[in-house]
Amino acid sequence: MNKLLLAGSTVMLAASTLASADDGDLARCRAITDASARLVCYDAIPLAAATRAPAAPVAAPAASASAPLAATVATRAPAPVEERALPATAAAKPAADQFGLENKPPKDQLQEIITRIDGTFDGWVPNQRIRLANGQVWQIADDTSRWFTFVNPKVTIWRGTFGVFYMNIEGHNQSPRVKRVQ
Repeated sequence: MNKLLLAGSTVMLAASTLASADDGDLARCRAITDASARLVCYDAIPLAAATRAPAAPVAAPAASASAPLAATVATRAPAPVEERALPATAAAKPAADQFGLENKPPKDQLQEIITRIDGTFDGWVPNQRIRLANGQVWQIADDTSRWFTFVNPKVTIWRGTFGVFYMNIEGHNQSPRVKRVQ
């Protein structure tokens, strides 16, 4: 028990020493008003805090080993941000055509679509595929089943939390979980 207590206190002491060694660097970076220079300062803090010399403040040039770092932080321009180009097929399709197929939806994408089911719709069973009037095919993704008859019902498919989609059929109060298959 004593060995365990001694080992734990040694680890805690080492962690607090490393944390206090980083406080000076963090305070120095926090004092920089330019956002891009502040980010460069944070990025320049080495992960192995025990192997570096204390850094000089950015505002006062110093002749220490960290003075080149301070000058770099104060004068270096932000690196250009690369933009990812969308694939030609995704960029050419309208947003409604991509609804339900994306992995991680950006905030500006549709939250719902409204369409119809052509013809007579008699309800659903688990794993049933439903073709909508806009050409999309959605599959029931939960274990629910309902029986009723509607002709050309209006359908709203909306995005739930965690990338889940739900289908609401006009005139019915149940909304099965669905996934787009086509």
